[in-house]
Amino acid sequence: MDVSYHNYPDIAPTIGNYSRAARAGDMFFFAGTTAGGTDAEHGDLPSQVRATLDRIRRILEREGQSLGDVVRLVTYVTSIGEWRAHGATIGGIFEEFFQGRYPPNTLIGIAELAEPTMKVEIEATAVF
Repeated sequence: MDVSYHNYPDIAPTIGNYSRAARAGDMFFFAGTTAGGTDAEHGDLPSQVRATLDRIRRILEREGQSLGDVVRLVTYVTSIGEWRAHGATIGGIFEEFFQGRYPPNTLIGIAELAEPTMKVEIEATAVF
């Protein structure tokens, strides 16, 4: 099986020696994506969720695909309590981006992310 590795420095630059995404057959795997380097980087959790999903959407569009091709998400947050507190707002953001076609999403609370300003990181898997 052919595997290709992809980076998108203009959309979601990496901060280390890894690829933003990899395509293996009809599967497309995203590394954890954050709002780092965007206007939302120092913002609240909902603004970071929005910026992160927007990055994932833009990468998919660059590949000729859409968020409708996403089959799984893994979301890491530094505060489950903050996620709960903003649940209605975050739910609205997911509605806006996925328009009722919600992929499975595992939510994991963690102590911290790679950058101290980050509150959320999302991994995605898509099928083309």
